[in-house]
Amino acid sequence: MDIYDKFRQLGFSQSEAKTYIALLETGGANLKALEMKTSLHRANLLDALEKLVKKGAAGTGYAGKRKRYFPVEPKAVFGRVAKKTEEVSEELAEDLERIRRDVERSPVSIFHGKEGIKAILDEDLARGENISVIQSSKNVDVVAGSYLKYHREKRWRKGMRMRIMYGPSDRAYGKGAAKVPLTEVRLTGEELGPVSMEVCGDNAVLVFGEEPTIVRIMNKDVAQAFLRMFRLMWKNGRRVEGG
Repeated sequence: MDIYDKFRQLGFSQSEAKTYIALLETGGANLKALEMKTSLHRANLLDALEKLVKKGAAGTGYAGKRKRYFPVEPKAVFGRVAKKTEEVSEELAEDLERIRRDVERSPVSIFHGKEGIKAILDEDLARGENISVIQSSKNVDVVAGSYLKYHREKRWRKGMRMRIMYGPSDRAYGKGAAKVPLTEVRLTGEELGPVSMEVCGDNAVLVFGEEPTIVRIMNKDVAQAFLRMFRLMWKNGRRVEGG
């Protein structure tokens, strides 16, 4: 079974597969570069890119004024497929991981909406490191919906600890989150608004807006700066016990 057959079994067209592979091979590129890389007609390429973004397999960003497209980690993308395709998914993720390896990736990527949230949650699981979050229940939690329950169970079963800070009005919601194994919750002194911040390993994530917009920053210094801010708020927060 070749790589395109594996993509087709997972619901990706050949154009989407070519485009995603090109994103991995380049670490992210603009439209013109992707046209040259894939040999796809621009209309077909744009259609493939739009579908990849909707599926949470790609994100957008800018290099200067030029729009660029970036790939989501293979294991994060294909870890969300149904159980019946898990075996093919793992093989495909490994094939693509070999392509991605040693390619320098853009430090900043932008995602949108529910699929973007899922992509970030899945990348956290693939990374396997502890997570620190300053969060509003009106932001990530509401958008992610039932998928958040799946993510939480996968996280604690992998032994990943999570610390969450909510605003005062989210106390009841925080009690529910605190019941999840390997999860600690504290409350800030002020409301956070519909904005969330996360640190997982060397990655920092900002989530804001109603759709919402998700900005992923793959930079150790930025992640450490966010983590120091989190620790200061955590130190002064009020502990919430699971209710």
